[in-house]
Amino acid sequence: MNACISLRTRLRVALTGSVAALGLASASAGASTIDITNASGWQQLDVDNFLSLSSGTEWIDGHTDATNPAYQGDGSALSFVVNNTSAVFLTVITGGFAGNRYDVYDNGSLLGITSQVATSTTSIGTNFDAALASGNYSTATYLLAAGSHTITGDLYFSADGLDASVGAVAVNAVPLPASAWLLLSGSGLLAFVSRRRRAV
Repeated sequence: MNACISLRTRLRVALTGSVAALGLASASAGASTIDITNASGWQQLDVDNFLSLSSGTEWIDGHTDATNPAYQGDGSALSFVVNNTSAVFLTVITGGFAGNRYDVYDNGSLLGITSQVATSTTSIGTNFDAALASGNYSTATYLLAAGSHTITGDLYFSADGLDASVGAVAVNAVPLPASAWLLLSGSGLLAFVSRRRRAV
């Protein structure tokens, strides 16, 4: 059985990589792109082979926006763009029912697969902060170097076999280490004292 899973995984990675490359080449043909470079909070994604324009399990724009009732997702392939001048963390999480997992790609290359967790019949919906805090939902965090990134994904594993899922991505700055804060604050204090001595 492991050989079957391994072969299935390799085929899925190869096919999804090809689909991602085609999607990048024809971004205007039924694709949605969201720039999350300066976004705060979670950016929702959906997977649903019935809503998807391709009938596949790639991330799609399939949700409605509660803050904008006129907005209705169209089922197009969804990618997130990050243009960062310094390293950032990309966090990916599943919502809804626990157990689903995602393949995550950066510029068409596989970054990895979200964590394996136990399945659950209780839905957390789109409360992604609670999903992350609980530790019961599949998640992954990746370090993105400075540069231009196009993040895409697909459903790696469907816990309930429905090939439908809700999830989200978020970008966060890499925090400075404590020693760097001490250095910066010490430098600022020295500059203040030096400036004050010159003034006296």
